[in-house]
Amino acid sequence: MLLTTIYKYLINEWSDWSNCTVKCGGCGLRVRVRACYGTMKKCKTEEQKRCGFQRCNVPQRMTECYGRIVVPCNLMDQLNFTVPDSKIKYLPSALG
Repeated sequence: MLLTTIYKYLINEWSDWSNCTVKCGGCGLRVRVRACYGTMKKCKTEEQKRCGFQRCNVPQRMTECYGRIVVPCNLMDQLNFTVPDSKIKYLPSALG
């Protein structure tokens, strides 16, 4: 006799956590996922958690320390480190 079980929905187990997106500095993320089939309920398919809280090593060639800036992770994406064209100085064509 063959018995068959029919499920109305299936929610897979969570995957392993991914590697952290950074090695240090505190702004990294780890992700894990799962699949949800045939469910009418809301099924969370991704979880994230912060990682990479280890302090970054300062390169040995730096001999002076001018301090440390601690900023929220999302602030770095909002900063603009470009130089306006009016501040760029071009070499004369004879030198370049």
